[in-house]
Amino acid sequence: MEKKKKFKLDIKRKSQIWLLGILTDETDFKLSWLINQSLQIKLSRDEDLTWLSNSLPNPLAFPVYSDPISKFGPVSLLKNRTLEGLWIKGYKQVDYLFIVMNKEDQLSQQKIVEKLQNTNGIRGVYILDPEPLEPWVD
Repeated sequence: MEKKKKFKLDIKRKSQIWLLGILTDETDFKLSWLINQSLQIKLSRDEDLTWLSNSLPNPLAFPVYSDPISKFGPVSLLKNRTLEGLWIKGYKQVDYLFIVMNKEDQLSQQKIVEKLQNTNGIRGVYILDPEPLEPWVD
């Protein structure tokens, strides 16, 4: 009898998400306007992300802005904190998450980071691990 070969299928995919953390004191509306000016994109307000936490009696609402057809591919700006809590607790110092759905090349990533770092009202920009967001952005 012929011995059957067994193949393991590795379905671990490479992330198509690129994530930046933004530190700022600006409101979500003002920050989206500043980013639109800086990157020449058109972020507009979407429906809030509603998050129900076991530790809180009421759901939290996080403002979301997006541009599905920007020159960088689909992008979103998501507020990471409210007065009641954080959405992604692992990013405590991050006020906003800037999500690029298509992984950009290294040069484009650097240009985006530099433009955001040089935007008035933004105190810091950090490249973050996108893994905590992947289940929600597919």
